[in-house]
Amino acid sequence: MKKVSSSDIISHIDKMRGYMSDAQVIDYFEKSVLAAKNPELSCWFALNIKGADVLAHGQVVIKSKDPEYNYVLAEKLTNDCMLSANCSILDRYGSWWTTVKAEIRAHCQAVIESGDPEYNYRCAMYIEEADKKAHCQAVIESRNPEYNYRCALNIEEADIPAHKKAIEEGPKSRDKKRYLKKISALLSNTEIINQKILSLKPKEFKMGK
Repeated sequence: MKKVSSSDIISHIDKMRGYMSDAQVIDYFEKSVLAAKNPELSCWFALNIKGADVLAHGQVVIKSKDPEYNYVLAEKLTNDCMLSANCSILDRYGSWWTTVKAEIRAHCQAVIESGDPEYNYRCAMYIEEADKKAHCQAVIESRNPEYNYRCALNIEEADIPAHKKAIEEGPKSRDKKRYLKKISALLSNTEIINQKILSLKPKEFKMGK
């Protein structure tokens, strides 16, 4: 029997949507999709089939620790895309926003545990509920020059000296010198500004007559 990919299955289900309602798609396919424990398939089903059990598919994705699909679901939940198009969260769970926030954090934690520098950076940059320091730490530990550079420049919570050190210790890159030069300039400007602040003399307040 020819091996079937998750992309093939997605294509087949999508074609069936021309003949079935989303409710029928759920009746015929959702149990099998969940049983497959495939992050790509569950991510697609949760995003595209109205009425799907979003949190059940989310658990499949979380347990897979796949950084891309965990980020995709966290980002969609954050931007309320699924809340407007897919009512299963609202229908099935009473305290829906508490549930959604917990789900977002669980997806972000899976990304942290994956150690992937790109998707840890994306979580820190774009996911409001994310633990930005933890994502930055994952990027630091990856020693990836590009994403350490991006974190240092774009993430408010970033430990800039630690990201600089990670770039220095990381693999060779054609842009490595440029990254280090810009971060060194940033740290130098920060130090200069701090020195100027500390050099300010306190002004005396004089009571009016």
